[in-house]
Amino acid sequence: MKKLIVKFLFFVLYLSFGFSFAFALTVEEIVPEKYLSELKENGMIYLSHSKEDLQFSMIPVSSYKETIENSRVEKNPKNIPFVAEFLYYVPKTMIAEKSGTESADFTIQDVSVVFRSISKMVGMKYHEGKEILYKKSYTIANPDSNDPIPDVIEGNADGRELYCYQKDNTYGDTKYRLNYKQNETELLVTFVNLLPFGIMGIYPCPPGTIKMNILAIDCGDSFVIYMSADTDCKKVALFNVRKQMEESMTDRFKAIYEWCLVQF
Repeated sequence: MKKLIVKFLFFVLYLSFGFSFAFALTVEEIVPEKYLSELKENGMIYLSHSKEDLQFSMIPVSSYKETIENSRVEKNPKNIPFVAEFLYYVPKTMIAEKSGTESADFTIQDVSVVFRSISKMVGMKYHEGKEILYKKSYTIANPDSNDPIPDVIEGNADGRELYCYQKDNTYGDTKYRLNYKQNETELLVTFVNLLPFGIMGIYPCPPGTIKMNILAIDCGDSFVIYMSADTDCKKVALFNVRKQMEESMTDRFKAIYEWCLVQF
């Protein structure tokens, strides 16, 4: 009973003053109840929202939940929106096995380094390992640069704004702005496109209309990883923009997740 009271008081303080979680909450405490059983049983949940229901519903309890909810891509009623969420339950022992490490003592700082190691994304596989997603991938100094700089992996990522260039197998030349928030048990990375997205000379997604969030939470012996895609692209005659975005974002998030597991 005392433990429940203490955790309740910490939660009230967080809601009242915006304190970061300095202690690890359990999976049961942060995952929305309606998704908990399925997540623990299958390890992963995918939710694609209809255009009538674009609100996020799977974001775990986190210091950064409101940041994700309040930083949405603005929707134009004339456009084609696509919103999807992924939720992963990742035991640290599974990461150790996949990465070939003896210790499973991973921290949120390790995750932070992984998601700043942009150059290591080169050769990332997707489409069930049949194709290479990124033929080139590196950090750049600013949005106007095309020249690689070393990955910025030193220290805490909180408050950092980075930029990257990637040669995408589908979309060709792409650039992103990456914003990071980090505390002792949580990491949030937000990607926003800086160049138009398109294929075959058709660019339905202008800069700033594709946003991807990756939220990692340390739950002691496991991580919960939440990912979301939030897009608003123009209609194109004879081109199914929504289908293209759904297939594209789904493939990318799955590839990023699988890549992440072997980077520790």
